[in-house]
Amino acid sequence: MTKYFKLLTPWFKSLLLLFSAASFAESTPSTDGVQGTASQAPIWLDVRSFDEFKSGHIDGALNIAHTKIEDTVFSVVPDKSQPVYLYCRSGHRSGIALKKMKALGYTNVINVGGLNDARKFVSKQEN
Repeated sequence: MTKYFKLLTPWFKSLLLLFSAASFAESTPSTDGVQGTASQAPIWLDVRSFDEFKSGHIDGALNIAHTKIEDTVFSVVPDKSQPVYLYCRSGHRSGIALKKMKALGYTNVINVGGLNDARKFVSKQEN
């Protein structure tokens, strides 16, 4: 049984990410002050673990652990000029994810910092 669970876990996570991306399209944050066109609303990526993400996150954010950025980000953000906001708990892991995404050719990525910083950023954008 454990063997099957190990085989299904990556598939299930991919499916969850796909559904998260679909629901994200309906609830994107304001694009005021963000580079890009109106059709390029920023994508919020929470680069913490899935358990941390479940405990609370920015509305509409997608969860990709910073250790999985290289393997997963292109399926969520195929346009490398798309605005992307990264956050984690303190800003450290989102900084690592930022470096990885820049190495992959992404040009419009911002490390917002920790979750509290991201919440303040969203609140400021809404006002």
